[in-house]
Amino acid sequence: MPWMRIRRVTGIRLAAVACAAVVSIVLVTVPVSTQSGRYQIALVDGREAVAGEVLVKFRDSSTATDRARVEQDTSTDDSASVGSRGARRMHSRRLDISALVAYLRVHPQVEYVEPNYIVYGDAMPNDPKFGTLWGLFNTGQTVNGAAGTAGADIGAVSAWDVTTGSRANVVAVVDTGVDYNHPDLTANIWSAPAPFSVTIGGVAIACAAGTHGYNALLKTCDPMDDNNHGTHVAGTIGASGNNAVGVAGVNWTASIMAAKFLGASGSGTTADAIDAIEFTIQAKAAFASTHAANVRVLSNSWGGGGFSQALLDEINKANTNDMLFVAAAGNSGRSNDASPTYPASFNAPNVLAVAATDSRDRLASFSNYGATTVHLAAPGVNIQSTTRNNTYTYFSGTSMATPHVSGAAALVLSACGLTTATLKTALLTGVDILPNLAGRVASSGRLDVARAIAGCRNTQIVTFAANRTVPQQAGTTITFTAAAAGGTAPYEFKWFVNDGSTWTTARDWNASSSFAWTPLTANSQYIVRVWVRSAGNLNDAPEASRQLLFPIVRPLVSHVTLGADKHAPQTPGTTITFSAAPTGGVTPYAYKWRLWNGHAWSVLADWRAANTFVWTPATANGEYVIDVWVRGAGNAADAPEASDSVYFPIEPPRVTAVTLAANKTSPQARGTAVTWTATPAGGVTPYQYKWWILDGASRTVARDWSASNTFIWTPATARTYRIVVGVRSAGNTSRRPEAQQEATFVIR
Repeated sequence: MPWMRIRRVTGIRLAAVACAAVVSIVLVTVPVSTQSGRYQIALVDGREAVAGEVLVKFRDSSTATDRARVEQDTSTDDSASVGSRGARRMHSRRLDISALVAYLRVHPQVEYVEPNYIVYGDAMPNDPKFGTLWGLFNTGQTVNGAAGTAGADIGAVSAWDVTTGSRANVVAVVDTGVDYNHPDLTANIWSAPAPFSVTIGGVAIACAAGTHGYNALLKTCDPMDDNNHGTHVAGTIGASGNNAVGVAGVNWTASIMAAKFLGASGSGTTADAIDAIEFTIQAKAAFASTHAANVRVLSNSWGGGGFSQALLDEINKANTNDMLFVAAAGNSGRSNDASPTYPASFNAPNVLAVAATDSRDRLASFSNYGATTVHLAAPGVNIQSTTRNNTYTYFSGTSMATPHVSGAAALVLSACGLTTATLKTALLTGVDILPNLAGRVASSGRLDVARAIAGCRNTQIVTFAANRTVPQQAGTTITFTAAAAGGTAPYEFKWFVNDGSTWTTARDWNASSSFAWTPLTANSQYIVRVWVRSAGNLNDAPEASRQLLFPIVRPLVSHVTLGADKHAPQTPGTTITFSAAPTGGVTPYAYKWRLWNGHAWSVLADWRAANTFVWTPATANGEYVIDVWVRGAGNAADAPEASDSVYFPIEPPRVTAVTLAANKTSPQARGTAVTWTATPAGGVTPYQYKWWILDGASRTVARDWSASNTFIWTPATARTYRIVVGVRSAGNTSRRPEAQQEATFVIR
C-alpha cells in the first residue's frame, strides 16, 4: 500500500503503492546503540573504546601487592591477562577511561596504559530476509525483479557500527495499528509499565499495564492492526535485528507505540488523527517521571484532505512536547509546492516531509516532491517488511519511505541527545546529495543515517584538567576546567562528584566551563565528572562526558617499628609480647596482626586499636614471621599504610644435660665388657643417642643415632680411652647433639 491519505472529515487513507495495487488513502508507505551485548561504548578522541576499561602493563619490578593496591584504588571489578607479554585488561566499576588513563599513566608501577579500543567487522544482521532490504544495504542486488545500484541506501550498516538502537526513545506509529504479536516485532513493542489514564475528547480512558497504545476508532487501548499498513511501517522502523528471524528494522532495538486511527480499509478522519496524536502526548506525560513513554518521533505514513488548523495545532503541540513529526509527501507524482498535501505540507517546525526513491537512487515515479515543502527522500520502492499474522510483504510508496526516516530519527537519538530541532537538522544536513534530487527536495538529498549520526556525535570535551595535582588534602580548593569543541556553541556544562558509591550533582546545567570544589573529608575514591551539551539541547543527558579520579587524602602512617619482649628463638609455650610503634598519619591508629608459618599467612588479630599482641605458640616452627599492618584513623581499607615484620622461629625444648655412667670402674683388663648408661635431662622424649670411642689417635662412631641409652663396650687393646655420648630430642633430625657427655676409661 502506498501512503495513506486523509480525506477532510470522512476519510483519511494510506499512501502506499502495494506491489501491484494502489489504495486511495495515502498511507504514505529500515539499528545504532551505545552498548553491545558485552560492553558499553565510550568515545576517546573520536574513537570507540570499551567504557571504563583499559589495557595496562605493570613494570617487571612490581609485586602482586602493588597490582592489588592499584586494582583496589581504581575500583577494578574485572581484571584478566591479555596475550603473553604482560598486559592486563582492567575494568573499573566507577571510573571512566579518561580517569583510569590519567591515574595509571603517572603511577610508578605502570609501564603503559591505553584504552581498550573497539574494532569492527561491518555490522550485518543474521535476519534471513536482510538481503532484500536494499534500503538499508544496497549492493546492487535485484529485489522483487528490480536491479539496484550499490550504495543507494541509507548507510544503515555503517551506522550500526556505532549503535543498533535503544528503548529509551519511543516511536509512535500513527497509522492502522500494529500487529504487536508479530514475532519480528514483539520484542520492540512499547508496553505500558503500569496502569494509566488519558482524557481524549473529554472522555477519560483507562489503559491497563501491558497495553501497547491507542485505538482512536474504538476509544480503547488496543491498537491491533486490521490492515497491514501500520505493521509494515513498524517493521521498517524497528523489526528486531540480528535475531535470525525475517527482516531487520533501521533499529534492531526500539520501542514502538501504536496510535491507530485508520481502519481496516486504510481510511480515517482528521478528528481521529488528532486524538491519536493527543494520546501519544498524554501517555508521554503520564510517565514523565520515569521516561517510560518518552515519545520522540511520530511516524505518519498517511495524507489527504485539505488544510486543517485543528490538526496543525495538534502537530505544534507535539512539537512543544519534543516530538518530531515525520510525514509522507504523497504518491500523486506532483509538486507539493504547487498543490499542498497534508500533513506533510504543514509549516510547523517539527514536520519532516519525505519523498520516495528507488533502488537506483531515482525519485520514484509516484512520489510527490517539492523544492521548498518536501525536505528529503528515502527508500520507498519494493520495500519488504512485516505484515500481520507473521507474514512479510513488499510495499511501495512514500508510506514506506517515511518509516526509514522515522527509524533513522530514533537511531540518531540512541547515539545523540538532541532536541527535536537539532534532530531534524542532523537528519537534513546528513543526507547524501543527489543531482537528480536537486530542485525536487529541499535538502537535495536522500537520507543517510550514518552521516547523520557522525554529524551529531562531534561534540567533544577536548581538555579537562584541574589546577592542582593529585592527591590533595581535605579543605583544599581545586578548580576544574573543561573545554568543548564541535556541536553547537555556546555550550552548557553539568558537574558531578562521586564519593565512591553515590553520584551527586555539584552544579546543574550552566554556561560556566569551570567548577571550584573544596572537599572537606578525605576519600581516595572521589571522582569529578563533567557533562557538556550544545546550545538548544534541553535533554538532561550529555553529548560528551569526561571525569577525573581525584583522591583527597589524610597524612599517611610513614613508618612502623615492630619489636618483641624476648629474643628469638623461643620454645613452644613461651609467651612473647610484640609491640608496634608507628610514626606519622592520623591517630588513633588501627593494627592488624598476621602470622606466616612457612606456607601461608593467617590473621592473628584483625583491625583493632591495641598496638601490642601477646603470642603463645603451641608448636615449634623454624619459619614463623610476625607481621603488623597499621592504618590511620578514618581509613577503612583492608590495606596497610605502613607495615613491619619480625622473623621469630620457635624451636622444640632442647636436652639441657646428660650424665654418663659405667657398670665397672676404671681401670679394667682387656676383653672386659663394660656397660655404659646415658641419662638425659630436658628436651622431648623419646630421646635418641649416638656413641663414640676416642682412642687417643682417632674418633670412631661406635653406634649411630638410636633409641638405646645403653652401650656395651668390650675393648681389645690396652690404652686410655674416652667414651662420648650425644643426645637429641624426639623429632630432631639434626646430626648435631643437643647435649653430650664423655668419660675417661683405662684398659690394661
